[in-house]
Amino acid sequence: MLSSGRVSCMEIQSMRMAQKAKELVQSVKGNKEDYLRFARGLGSMFVQNGLAGTLIFLKQKKQFELIEHLKELTKLQTGSDELISMLVDSTNVSDWGSAHNYLRTQSAALESTKWLKRYAEVILGSESNDHT
Repeated sequence: MLSSGRVSCMEIQSMRMAQKAKELVQSVKGNKEDYLRFARGLGSMFVQNGLAGTLIFLKQKKQFELIEHLKELTKLQTGSDELISMLVDSTNVSDWGSAHNYLRTQSAALESTKWLKRYAEVILGSESNDHT
């Protein structure tokens, strides 16, 4: 919080991201252990492979729910999920716009992974511990 007691735009955005990520992780319907495992590794995948490489990998591993969650959180930050949709669908990839758009979307997706990983570890990690 700002010293005057007001909440900054960055803090509001962060609160929105946290709330949305929590809702998305709570709604996981697929294999929760797989979701948790992939969510834990997303950050390093983005750093090593970039946005396109990571999305292609997730698509090949049939992690469609995780991709959808990334799209929703990225849209919350950038106002669009169009680039992620194009990369996942492998359509019109040459129309993704500018390098700035790609890097902005990649940065937003990387920020999204932090929240998904945090909530997946708390919510799904505790569920998997309850079953063991």
